[in-house]
Amino acid sequence: MVIEHVFVTTLDGPTALERIRQFLGNRGFLTTLAPVATSRQWDMLPDAAAGPAAPLRLQMRRGEEKAAKAESIARLPQAAAVEFDRGRVTLAVEIEPSSRWGGVGLFHPEGREKKTELHRQLLYAIATGIEQVVLQDLPEQDAALTWRDVERQIAEAAATRRRRRNITIVVVLAIVAALILWAIWAANQPPTPRIRRG
Repeated sequence: MVIEHVFVTTLDGPTALERIRQFLGNRGFLTTLAPVATSRQWDMLPDAAAGPAAPLRLQMRRGEEKAAKAESIARLPQAAAVEFDRGRVTLAVEIEPSSRWGGVGLFHPEGREKKTELHRQLLYAIATGIEQVVLQDLPEQDAALTWRDVERQIAEAAATRRRRRNITIVVVLAIVAALILWAIWAANQPPTPRIRRG
């Protein structure tokens, strides 16, 4: 799932990208040299052959390497790719849903729209926060308010999922224990006498 967002700023490229790098870095994103798999394949550094007017690019990612390992939506693989070109900032933010958290799975080949709502909210919160840090010069803690709220909802969803899983495990174990106790009880009962009719 990818969202792309474009805005224009009067900041110079290095300043804008540094604000974005700090904003994302303080929330767990790490700068990467590997290409980010978004709808656009961008490099980290400007193309030296293109000269000084070449666009500046930044790529960052956070989360688990594989979506299947993520214990919550916030730990799913996420990537941000930013390109600055003469005041125009193009931003692509991506998250890879796992089958556990609404993505494509064996029984859901198309994914589950309802279960990806928090994914969408997280991506929009990240994009909005970046825009507020660059355009409105908001302090990072203010720009991240929506992001923190979405991550609180994500934490609640993960806790609910863990609680349901634990309840299911306890119920299954209780049923198995009851069946074992019933089998032991039945095996220890004296045989019922047979009445012969004559």
